[in-house]
Amino acid sequence: MTAELLGIDSREELERIEPMIMRPYIWDCTRLPYTVLRQVLSVPWQGTIYPDTGPKIDEWQVVDLILSNEKWLRDPGSRRGNPVHWQCGLVTLPQAEIVFPGSVLTVSGRKIMRPKDMPGFELMCGARQDQITIQPSTSAFSQTFEELSQRLLRNLDWTNVMVAGGMVLGTLISVDAPGGDPHLRHMWSSSDVDMYVYGLSAEKATAKIRHVYETFRSNLPAATPTLAVRNAKTITFYARYPLRRIQIVLKLVDSPKDVLLNFDLDICAMGWDGSDVWMLPRAARALKTGCNIFTMNLIHGHYLSERRASQPQRIFKYANKGYGVRILPSYLSSLARTPEEFEALLPGENISNIDIDVLVADARLSVEAVFAERRGTYRVRYSDLDAIRPSRSCLIGFTLFMRHVVYWEMARQLNGIIEEPAWAYVSYEDTYEDNPNNLLNRPEYVWDSSFCLTKFGRHIDQSNYQENQAWVRSDVSGRLRGHGVIHGDELDDARRITCASRMDVLLSGTHDIKTLLLLPSDFAVYANTLVSEVLEELGVQTHTPMLTPAVFAVIAPPDGVQEGLFIWTITSELMWQQRDRRIDELFEALQAFRRVNVPIEHNQDLQSSRLVQELLKRQIGAHDEFEAFLQWMCQA
Repeated sequence: MTAELLGIDSREELERIEPMIMRPYIWDCTRLPYTVLRQVLSVPWQGTIYPDTGPKIDEWQVVDLILSNEKWLRDPGSRRGNPVHWQCGLVTLPQAEIVFPGSVLTVSGRKIMRPKDMPGFELMCGARQDQITIQPSTSAFSQTFEELSQRLLRNLDWTNVMVAGGMVLGTLISVDAPGGDPHLRHMWSSSDVDMYVYGLSAEKATAKIRHVYETFRSNLPAATPTLAVRNAKTITFYARYPLRRIQIVLKLVDSPKDVLLNFDLDICAMGWDGSDVWMLPRAARALKTGCNIFTMNLIHGHYLSERRASQPQRIFKYANKGYGVRILPSYLSSLARTPEEFEALLPGENISNIDIDVLVADARLSVEAVFAERRGTYRVRYSDLDAIRPSRSCLIGFTLFMRHVVYWEMARQLNGIIEEPAWAYVSYEDTYEDNPNNLLNRPEYVWDSSFCLTKFGRHIDQSNYQENQAWVRSDVSGRLRGHGVIHGDELDDARRITCASRMDVLLSGTHDIKTLLLLPSDFAVYANTLVSEVLEELGVQTHTPMLTPAVFAVIAPPDGVQEGLFIWTITSELMWQQRDRRIDELFEALQAFRRVNVPIEHNQDLQSSRLVQELLKRQIGAHDEFEAFLQWMCQA
């Protein structure tokens, strides 16, 4: 049964099935593992082998089936009745011969030729290579991973731990073989090792973090200082440059498959569990084609949902590494609508036609106009491309995104004449704006040979202080004065990033995450009650409310005052996402309250409107994929 689920050693069984019987129904088999699908497409057809002389099959039909299959992989029903349920439908490195038909295996690597002509609309595929060479075996991958990770995880107990994302991709394609790219290892030289804990309770997952940190420290040269840095979503281990940074994502998931399913970009949906390489079918497909398939999950995904949304810097980062984005023909054809359909989906917009070529041309003219305004200089920031609100994500709509794509293309064509703007200065709308690595990319502190761990720790403290002071200065209407804030020093305890050299200190109450919030006092009472009840159900003892007054000593507001200024404390008991859905949703609401008041909004009515918009934007709900795509295409 296991072999059938994994698609292993099933070729002989498939060859006993008459192709004329199987082929007509194959495209309706959404539960079929990708490895089995590839074998079905390769079995004899009337005495010949597909695709050389067999009937032509649109390979993009395969992509559609992969997307449909992933919906089934997310279904809890696909996990029942088998102890290795999470392996069902995934692809392993030994199955490369099956999933990469026509590839050539040698002792040093497997060469995969990529298709030259692909339908659809491509974005940022200029760095895509015509062929790629991957590791020839799991043992070769393991050896390369040891080298690239600088043996910092040697002697790690890999039980319930997986490394996933860019580091796994970098290891897979960093091949010392004829045809391999000698610059690939350098391309991944600054990548973090992103780790995920799965299948454990919050308490055991925290213990696993301690084990990983001690393993990290034990593999460093003697007397090498270390620093563990924590924010609301990750804990990252630092030593000295250029040693790898180890980052643990604070999200509890059931299995390695759940780790991979949450990745935004196809090419990142691969992981290493210390013994095997695991990939989603869409990751294997991205290796073959050199592009990520666009779906609205890239725009509307959610970290609490099936698949998280992407961030602009990640899309451009992987485009630079050779993996752009491709919009499938089915999406493009869905833009053909009747006037009545346009009006229903875009009421009052008076749109009767969408021509993607016209939108691209307009975006190109817009970017050229920005450069013309600079009178021949190339000092243009990404924020200059958005005349409406420079701080918003460029993924808000196709037109704005396309302007950034044009900028990216110009930067490549001019070969460095246009200086790539740093992505460190992310907006407060960014899901990961408190990532400590963002601090490293700022001009005043960089990750290079000048890096000093002690100074970086002080830099984090200074950044927390500066953020608090900037927030107080944004209060032009004096709103904080009503809550006891006069100079801003009253808020010095607030910190959204903390650090310590010892893990027990980092996870103690002295280093909890503390975020400033303006929110209704009755909501604060509700939030504290809910969290206390949930933690009690989980058997966790708490002594301090999650929300406490930032300045005043009582939570009950004076008569007539409905709003309070609070410190939101995220303890080590509350740091794990997906421990309990009720807490996760409450945290989303609290984040929305924070975002609408950065900077502090003096217009209460406008704040209420922005809060509703934030909550709706973060809402997880079903939507028609093609209707959402059309609306995104028309978003200004």
